[in-house]
Amino acid sequence: MKITLLPLFFLLMLFLPEKSTGQTQNLINSGLARIDITPEIPIRLTGYSGRDVPFEGVSQKLWAKALAMGETKELSVLITVDLLGIPGNVTQKVRSELARETGIQNIQLAISASHTHSGPQIGNILSHFHKPLSPDELAEVAMYANNLVPKLVQVARAAIADRALSVLSVSWGEVDFAVNRRLSINPDGPVDHALPVLQVRSPDGKLRGLMVNYACHAVTFGPENNTVHGDWVGEAQAQMEANHSDVVAMVTIGCGADQNSSPRMNTADPQKNFEYIHNQGKRIADEVERLLNLNQNWKELSQAPVGQMKYHTLKFADEPDPRELAKDAMEQGRSANYSHLLLSRMARSEDIPMEIEYPIQVWNFGSEFSMVFLAGEVVMDYGLRLKERLGVANVWINAYANDMPCYIASRRVIDEGGYEALGSMKGYEKPSALSPEVEEEVIQGVYDLLPPDVERGLVLGHGSDDRITLPARRGHGIGPNIEYMPEWKAFGWFRSDDRVEWAVNVSKAGTYEVWMEWSVSDAQAGKSFVLEVKNDSLSAKVEPSGSWDTFKMKKIGAIRLVPGKQKIIFRPGSKFGTDHALLDLREVVLIPEN
Repeated sequence: MKITLLPLFFLLMLFLPEKSTGQTQNLINSGLARIDITPEIPIRLTGYSGRDVPFEGVSQKLWAKALAMGETKELSVLITVDLLGIPGNVTQKVRSELARETGIQNIQLAISASHTHSGPQIGNILSHFHKPLSPDELAEVAMYANNLVPKLVQVARAAIADRALSVLSVSWGEVDFAVNRRLSINPDGPVDHALPVLQVRSPDGKLRGLMVNYACHAVTFGPENNTVHGDWVGEAQAQMEANHSDVVAMVTIGCGADQNSSPRMNTADPQKNFEYIHNQGKRIADEVERLLNLNQNWKELSQAPVGQMKYHTLKFADEPDPRELAKDAMEQGRSANYSHLLLSRMARSEDIPMEIEYPIQVWNFGSEFSMVFLAGEVVMDYGLRLKERLGVANVWINAYANDMPCYIASRRVIDEGGYEALGSMKGYEKPSALSPEVEEEVIQGVYDLLPPDVERGLVLGHGSDDRITLPARRGHGIGPNIEYMPEWKAFGWFRSDDRVEWAVNVSKAGTYEVWMEWSVSDAQAGKSFVLEVKNDSLSAKVEPSGSWDTFKMKKIGAIRLVPGKQKIIFRPGSKFGTDHALLDLREVVLIPEN
């Protein structure tokens, strides 16, 4: 009898599970794992500065969980930890160890913290308590921190080993227990109730993993609770896992630095807080169940993520005033502790760091979906702005990721003031509020890491205070001579036939003040320019800035904007010789008039 040998490809196909009828499956090698990171001995809990004794018990275990995706040479691993935050040096140690063991690249490893306020003190996260840590307590914190890195490496390794062909898909729900906690400052402040959900299934449909994202502080327990607990985040994970046996459930936190859980902190009846947490976790678990039952509403991811990462310099607004520090240092508490430390440094003529290096990481799952990782306590404006411009179905934003430098306030929040903008900074050993320009630096930093085809279709829009910022590097230079100069962040040496165009999406119509940042020598100043928008234009002359090296920011007039996508064009207003130039243009800012 003659035996026909089938090609290997067809033999493999015989043993692959059948795809669901009418659905094309994109299989991504994926694995999941968990490890217990509950402190083994009582140490101080962090998140509230008033706790002055070690924790008194464990009400819920804390976990680190990992999702590994991709093939061996292109692995990505996302680790979630039930901790207030993750110090940057811990992230770097985990990355280094995994790179040595597995070859995984730094850009393909991310760690996201739950921000529970009932977890252990770790690293430099809000370490200035009202009562400073004793030497014995410092030793206990050090031992916990030292043991954390190998555990995170271990859970990553376990997830990598667990990989199997899987279908990854995302959907979006809504849960409304998060509330804006700054309404006393701004009664019209935003809220974000979105609940993106990622599911991991085997090709035959078996559910293997769940991950949700919600923009809310884990503060349902107040400082009177001195037991270890994951707060609503831990409860949501526990209830999702109770609903589905053998499933690893993970939670990441979105841009919720100015949102709190509600209800919370019942001091009259502390047991009520356990009820609140149970109900909040159940609302998330129930919403996940609703989405799982809506099969048609899931977006399947086409490929494993490809990571990119860049550090951006974020500047602080003001240098500290020694006399103000002295006044604060005479009080009690973590703010006074830091003021005394800072004043001592200044008295020794030490430099006070006036900027931080801020990591922005983006994982692109093909061109149709991106996952963003932002460090620190990021306010809602960032998440809402990115989702509005990129589309809520195209982006997932994790804050509290990879590092914990401080609160990352938006321009609107910085202008309003309050705890997130200024009051929190001393607890993070920072000299002042951040500069308002930080918002654009972070948003532009995310845009720069998106896939090229997404980037080309992207349009600039309103910032958190409704201004439209048009930096030169986001414009499109058109003409025979125009050139973008990255060292100056400006388009240089405009000639008569050159222009810059920005694609914008105007959502708020009205009259806008026009501010421009430029440089020009006295000899070349005085030529006319035009700023054109849909149905309106503004003409003026270039004033001298002092020199080509000296940039000047000034209001140059006003213009009327109509809603919708459109181009904003900056060009010379008249012809001039090729031995002359118009200006170096760094930025145009449109600010709505009151």
